[in-house]
Amino acid sequence: MPDPVYPEFAREAQIRGTVVLHALVNEHGTVRRVLVLRGPTGLTESAVDAVYKWTFQPAARKGEPVTAWVTVSVDFQA
Repeated sequence: MPDPVYPEFAREAQIRGTVVLHALVNEHGTVRRVLVLRGPTGLTESAVDAVYKWTFQPAARKGEPVTAWVTVSVDFQA
């Protein structure tokens, strides 16, 4: 799971905090869609870009992998 890129303007402005996202993870563990729930302006786009690159352990139903929504938090600290 690669870390998000901390935007230089956000670092210089000391914008920090947690971006909370919903990610739709398919049965292969690939992120198919990301929705921003909340987060500091200037950091959400970087968090979304990073989460699209992540691979997850897929959810399972009756022992079989399934597509499911997960909540993800991405922290930015200057």
